[in-house]
Amino acid sequence: MAGGALQLHGLVAREAFPDPAKRARAISIWALGGAVGSAAGPVAGGVLSLASWRMIFFVKLRPAPRP
Repeated sequence: MAGGALQLHGLVAREAFPDPAKRARAISIWALGGAVGSAAGPVAGGVLSLASWRMIFFVKLRPAPRP
């Protein structure tokens, strides 16, 4: 299921950015967001669990604003 979502993002980036240089920049920014989120999630969870392990259930971050 996730592989299909990755292909969709690639197609959208291809259509939205016809210039190869701008497309490469857009895809790298998108990938950077995934990498930072993957690395920051466990760290943030660890910091919250230092306060109290119950705190992880009170925090919910939305990945992106919805229109």
